[in-house]
Amino acid sequence: MKILIFSIALLFCQVAKCQRGDILDTSGRLLATTRDGVRLMPHGDLASRTIGYITQDPYSSRSGLEEAFDEHLTDGGDVVTTIDIDMQEIVAESLRNALQRHNAQHATAVVMHIATGDIKAIVNLGRDSNGNYRELYNYALAHAIAPSTFMLMSKIATPDGGELQPNDELTPLHILTFYNAVANDGKWIEPRLVTKLTQNGETVQTFETRVLSASIASDATIDKAKEMMVDEDKYYASFVGYFPDDNPKYSCIVSIYQQNENGHTGNTDAAYVFREIADKTMKR
Repeated sequence: MKILIFSIALLFCQVAKCQRGDILDTSGRLLATTRDGVRLMPHGDLASRTIGYITQDPYSSRSGLEEAFDEHLTDGGDVVTTIDIDMQEIVAESLRNALQRHNAQHATAVVMHIATGDIKAIVNLGRDSNGNYRELYNYALAHAIAPSTFMLMSKIATPDGGELQPNDELTPLHILTFYNAVANDGKWIEPRLVTKLTQNGETVQTFETRVLSASIASDATIDKAKEMMVDEDKYYASFVGYFPDDNPKYSCIVSIYQQNENGHTGNTDAAYVFREIADKTMKR
């Protein structure tokens, strides 16, 4: 795996004055670190859009966790995430292969731990001007899909008592959070990407699992909903589900965008990617 250094996103730190903290995966493996005053991502492109960057150019570009926890990182503190870099690699490989098979424009896939809401993998791949697929844009969080195409979401009321309307738009992560609640026997859990902040090896702040609603529907409705965990959009080949079937541990959404209607593949390939992610994850 090549170490990734963004040519436009180098973060120079005067080592004599500061040492920017690290961003770590759930097992303490480095996702972003500073060496010789240069910010590096040891796992290359994996989760790079989520990790983000900060530049010290006149425009001061910033994004992702680097931006969200800039003050803590600048003070030398570390950020411990829920990301499992092994699962991230599994999801990224499966999604990239599907994009290449169908020459699709972009895709996203997210894997969430059902009980805690921990995001174990979040992949956003788009085709660049050279035809390569890279983490260019946060499709999971910033690209909307109309819920009218997701039958199950249109049938179950939202936690605040309202109902989704055909013109409403939700991101893939919002949709996954809803389906995660179905897999979690109705309990609506807020997605969690960071578990704690540390300073010199000591925990200074923790982020606990947050329950948004004890139940989004009746037990009977939830049981019926579990049988409806596949949905499709006109241009998005999407699949939402959970695994393993007998004792669900993870929920997952896969959305593949193909602008050319004639090239649309339905939910078949998204389902294949889902199954590949599930099989490889459970075999680890």
